[in-house]
Amino acid sequence: MEPKSGRKPINVLAEYLTSWIRENSEEALPFDSFESLRPHRVAQKDVERWIFNCNYIYSRVGDFLYDENLLPDDAGKLNDLIVSIERSFKAISDNTPLDLRSKPQQSVVYELSRDWPPFNRRSRNSMGLFRRALERFATESPEFCDEHQEELGALEEQLAEEAAFYAEVGRQAGAGPRAFTTRCRELLPIWCAKEINPIVTLLIWTDDQAIARLASLLREAFSVHATDMAASEDAIDAWYEATLQAQAAYIDTIDDDNDLSALSVREIGALLAACGFSLDHGGSSARLPRWLLGKSRLIWNIVICAVLGPGEAIGGIQPRRSATAETGRCAPLTLHPRNLNGEALLRRRYRSGRVETVDRLALDGVRAPGLWKVIGSHYDAHAPLPNSAYRCQFAHLGAAYVASEVPCATGTPREGSGDSRFHVELTLELDQDANVSIVLHDLDSKNGTCVLRTGAGRATWFAFPGRRHLTEEDWAARLGIPKGDIHLVRELPLERGDIIQLASSCFELI
Repeated sequence: MEPKSGRKPINVLAEYLTSWIRENSEEALPFDSFESLRPHRVAQKDVERWIFNCNYIYSRVGDFLYDENLLPDDAGKLNDLIVSIERSFKAISDNTPLDLRSKPQQSVVYELSRDWPPFNRRSRNSMGLFRRALERFATESPEFCDEHQEELGALEEQLAEEAAFYAEVGRQAGAGPRAFTTRCRELLPIWCAKEINPIVTLLIWTDDQAIARLASLLREAFSVHATDMAASEDAIDAWYEATLQAQAAYIDTIDDDNDLSALSVREIGALLAACGFSLDHGGSSARLPRWLLGKSRLIWNIVICAVLGPGEAIGGIQPRRSATAETGRCAPLTLHPRNLNGEALLRRRYRSGRVETVDRLALDGVRAPGLWKVIGSHYDAHAPLPNSAYRCQFAHLGAAYVASEVPCATGTPREGSGDSRFHVELTLELDQDANVSIVLHDLDSKNGTCVLRTGAGRATWFAFPGRRHLTEEDWAARLGIPKGDIHLVRELPLERGDIIQLASSCFELI
């Protein structure tokens, strides 16, 4: 038998949620969904199916009937109908195990990808399955289907629209190695707002003691499976902090009764896009529930990270990586801190060819690590603050903020208008001998950042994925250069002569 200490994070999560639901179900409804009406107790296999979204169609059918108050009041008829719905619409029956304990880590990731979103090529849910299931359901429950024929037709139209929307999400995410994570990032806040899946309606997300205990158990599981999940100790620590911060943010905003669940999946997706919402930065529009960011981040850090690993945590203070950065699918690239002395100049390079000194720094006078500069289009005191070790300083940056947006004579932005409000930061770091290096971090900018470094007759580009998780292929196509000249990084110790290219402005360090 597998020892408890060796359980995968996904097994720890499913077991814990099952136990919590059973312990709390008599005192409070554990979730507001069709699942709460089922006559038998919630089992771990049920929770696993929620996490992996295996029975999306079944869940949507049940919740539609539940929300529209179409289910019979008579207990006997209700139980018979629930059995018929389960038998007809479940893509994976209760007798088919997911077998997560024995699956290797990559297979667990694959299982999640199949129905995030559903209706894709590998999905266990399809419109064909729905229509066949509806025919079977009509055979088993003819009286109910005859009475609610119009409503079931509306449900079919709704699912067809959702299938079309999910196909668009898949196309926009592309086919690169980060495509699956990109899809999940877009889907989760939509599903939280729509209450698509029982997992997002659990009351555990407001139980601070239960979440603290679960986070501790997952932290231990991540450490045991650190190799399988490519999880460093720093990444696990950052995940733990981000998880607790996300729950605190959710609880602090839960009194906002703004409800989007009446909107369709497509309508919620369009609203979030229009409001600029993302799991990295949230959205400032009053049209969105204030709790959406905290809840989405909390479920992401607990549920999605249990599959993808703690390195995918969102929020909190991200760990400072060592001077050695490994780049996606390229050969490992060692980036040593560049110890600088004398004076360093940050200069702006305009498209016209003009160069302007932004600031100069006497490196020999630096005695402690800290924030030097933040570059962005223009300062907005109300813009969501990015992840940074110096986040507390961002509300009052003063001269540390460099506005890259430059208006022309008519007031129309000329350069820098495509940069994010908080695009990059330059920090000062000291080694044990008090040698100073200047390190560039992209602040999850919308369009990424790249740095051109020339030397020994060769040009090398260091690129940051940014909020859109750009790959080497994306950068190669954007810059028109060979993929081999590009190295993806998460932070970059700068050298004199480095040219820093934001979305629509350019700077250099000399």
